[in-house]
Amino acid sequence: MKKFIKNLMGLTASLVMAGALSPVLAQTAATPAATPAATAAPTPAPPTVVMDGMVDAYYSYNWTNAGNNKSGVGNVGTFFDSNDGSYTLGLAELKATATQGLASGHLVLAYGQEVNLGIGAAPGIDVEQAYVSYAPGLFTLSAGRFVTWMGNEVIESTGNWNISRSLLFWYTIPLLHQGVSVAYAPDSTIKFTGYATNGWNNAVNVGSIASVSSQTFGLSLAWTPNSTWSITLNGIDGPGADDGGNATLLTASSRYVAEAIVGYNPTSDWSFALDAEAGGADGVGNADFWGADLYAKYALSSDYSAALRLEEVADNDDSLGLYGVGTAFATGNKLEGRDATLTITHNLTAAFTVSLEGRYDYAVYNGTVPAKGAGPFTNGSADQLSTTLDTAIVF
Repeated sequence: MKKFIKNLMGLTASLVMAGALSPVLAQTAATPAATPAATAAPTPAPPTVVMDGMVDAYYSYNWTNAGNNKSGVGNVGTFFDSNDGSYTLGLAELKATATQGLASGHLVLAYGQEVNLGIGAAPGIDVEQAYVSYAPGLFTLSAGRFVTWMGNEVIESTGNWNISRSLLFWYTIPLLHQGVSVAYAPDSTIKFTGYATNGWNNAVNVGSIASVSSQTFGLSLAWTPNSTWSITLNGIDGPGADDGGNATLLTASSRYVAEAIVGYNPTSDWSFALDAEAGGADGVGNADFWGADLYAKYALSSDYSAALRLEEVADNDDSLGLYGVGTAFATGNKLEGRDATLTITHNLTAAFTVSLEGRYDYAVYNGTVPAKGAGPFTNGSADQLSTTLDTAIVF
């Protein structure tokens, strides 16, 4: 079944690519012979370039660390606001998009703590995205480096309802890919995209992992029937690097995740979302997981909002390495991570925000809260309480 699903993803991507190229090839075949130099087409206008970006900084205080005389050791299980007791540049980002006719180029440069935690080599400025696109008709073809299509949350805090990222954002899915994609949007309500990439967070193919040299394939179906509802179905299957701090996945022949994201906006004040995932890995025992994030956001006024996230991730055999527990947690056991996060955001201007967030995390081993000294947080605590003050500007 797994082999059939992977082959189906590859075949689907190939068929979509062929469909996208067929009108282009047909147009080329029908083009008459070149006209004399005297009547040649004029030089096209230079591309239109649009630049924007953002800067995000925060200060986080970990109450669990302070209570154990361990202030400054960092927040466990939060990404990217993991520094404790330190003023931190979360992310400075510069984006450039150049468009000329049906073609466009996209470049995103990133600097800050996010770069240090996995986007690329640190320290320095990392190329978060760099890809070209061509959009003939209903199709869009893209190639290069791009952020993942998986997940309800994104790398930039300004694109999320909460400041801290969820466990599902970091442990279960990749951050970025290098490869190609083909999108088909027959109308404004539905979009289908197929992906073929080198793997999970990899610039080159991951043939060194379990001697696997196959590509990673993905599918995404986004449907927005009206302004109230939105539904996105995502999937990924292929060899991947170890994203969770656990060497178990390095021996996996394939990793796969299926995801459903549902958005519901009943009024102009209320918004809700559900992100549900299930996945696993082949060749590493019972390495499967499931997780769900429930989001709610309420506009308290024209410039204040409150956002709540409730999360649970259940990890069999601790294959994800939740909270960095890794192989210290015995095979055959089940580790669950749970958290509740409340974020209050004030828009000082349309582009400048200040947010205050409180987050409570706790772990469950085989259905039971671990004893004191046996938990995954500071000094073996079973839970963790943190507060974060964040400022961000988008330009």
